[in-house]
Amino acid sequence: MKIRRGIRPHFQEIPSGLIEPGEKRCQISVPEIEEETSVEFALSAGAEVLDRRSFEWKPKRHWEVYLVHISHHDLGYTDLPRDVLREHDGFMDEILRLCEETETWPEEAKFRYTVEGSWSMLHFLEDGPKGALDKLIRYMKQGRIELTALFGNEITELCGHEELVRLL
Repeated sequence: MKIRRGIRPHFQEIPSGLIEPGEKRCQISVPEIEEETSVEFALSAGAEVLDRRSFEWKPKRHWEVYLVHISHHDLGYTDLPRDVLREHDGFMDEILRLCEETETWPEEAKFRYTVEGSWSMLHFLEDGPKGALDKLIRYMKQGRIELTALFGNEITELCGHEELVRLL
């Protein structure tokens, strides 16, 4: 297989044992082409060109994907509130451990987390290990832990104006 773009051809050999009579599909590696251009693919057997296809190449967009760690909780829906709070205390211990563990990593690779409701954070600070508050403050200032505005997870569509104001 020969791929020609401009004056620079790229050759890739497909072992003849893979090609049998009839239709055959095989995967080939194509070098990245970063600009719009004309591209020609040619399939050869020895010196004989068996097939040739040309088309206009438009490069695909490169995406950056950012993952945001968050733990959604519904008070009393998945378990008793006291058990949900204890579970989230464990999450917070793990979050602080992961923040510490990735402290020396490149900035874009450091662990980050979003705490959905402050009620679980308050419980953790009241019942959690000593020194947790200082660590939380440090990671919040670094932008690695975010605490959202609402005390709990509320279905805001069911709230009136007064309830929404009091939630803050």
